[in-house]
Amino acid sequence: MRWRFASIPWDEVGPALAMVTLTYPAQFPADGRKVKRDMDVWRSRWHRRWGEWPKAAWALEFQRRGAPHVHLYMGRPAASSVAEFRAWCLSSWFEVVGSDDIRHLTRGVHVQPCRFDTAEKNAMRVADYFWKHHAKASKEHYQKRVPEGYEYVGRFWGVWGVKPREYAVELSKAEYVAVRRPLLKLRAKRSRSGRARMPNGLNGLWVLSEDGLDTGTRLISWATSLLTGNPAPV
Repeated sequence: MRWRFASIPWDEVGPALAMVTLTYPAQFPADGRKVKRDMDVWRSRWHRRWGEWPKAAWALEFQRRGAPHVHLYMGRPAASSVAEFRAWCLSSWFEVVGSDDIRHLTRGVHVQPCRFDTAEKNAMRVADYFWKHHAKASKEHYQKRVPEGYEYVGRFWGVWGVKPREYAVELSKAEYVAVRRPLLKLRAKRSRSGRARMPNGLNGLWVLSEDGLDTGTRLISWATSLLTGNPAPV
């Protein structure tokens, strides 16, 4: 999830980004297929209302009462204000789930506008947020534990309407070995202890960067120059 969310081109999602949480009323489904259908119906309503399909990264969790809820980091429709968008989310989700609780009409959806500096920072920060938030210290955390009696939970996370932006470069064994060590140092800088264990043998590793393409390109150029006997600065 962390890798995939960090690869999303957030500049394609839209300039008006928001964190949206969809919750259920007192009566909620105990079947993951129903939850996924509700999400699909809500997406279709979005398309009919705004003339476009939503673009988002989403993750599923469970509340203490056992009810499922969905977090979405998404692009807000460009033609909408925050207030208009929030009002539409509340009414449309209320109708989709068939709620008869009037409180759910005003509390069933939470919308929080998000403003980061750049698309690159969006990718790294969103990936880190979802990873840390949904790790919750352990897999045994109640929000990650499927409640008793809940069936067909399905996927816990996914992406709507946008393809990850990924690049592949083939390296020789010598180039790979040369690139791996500085990558390990980059990962160590991001760890709390300042240390990172070297993978065994030729096992791979990965790190997050605000601009992974630029970082990777410079590392490959450096490794190639190192092997030719004329090392360039990283």
